[in-house]
Amino acid sequence: GINESITYSSMTILFSTAGVVDTGTTCLLIATDALAKYQSATGTTSDKMPGLLTISSAKYTLTSLVYHFAQETYSLTPNTQIWPHSLNSYIHVRRGVIYLIVSDIGMTSGLGLDFINGTHSSIASTLYDTTKSMLFHQNSFTDATTN
Repeated sequence: GINESITYSSMTILFSTAGVVDTGTTCLLIATDALAKYQSATGTTSDKMPGLLTISSAKYTLTSLVYHFAQETYSLTPNTQIWPHSLNSYIHVRRGVIYLIVSDIGMTSGLGLDFINGTHSSIASTLYDTTKSMLFHQNSFTDATTN
């Protein structure tokens, strides 16, 4: 596991705590209380069917979600927080709705597993450098402005 904190729009939504990186998990799962802060800050609502947050195009003014890990920071740009539209049919969601990849881990922070940093290969890839104990979590599509 690793320790990290997460900020959104200069607000700490998850203080430095333990979690894991899992390249087999598609979404970023965060503690329930951190998700409530993120949801409040982004103006999103929950769609129970896929278990994902949604945001209307009128409210689509996301800012970067920033991970603080060791001495490094990594940003999920607004576009990389969105579930890729081209994959909506795979999760059986409503057309024309913007879904986010940030979701609930199912428990409050402080219980030992407060986040799972998942990645979707079309927006990010994960590399762990054991010699420097560093995590790299981006690829050529990370800063893309199209979805």
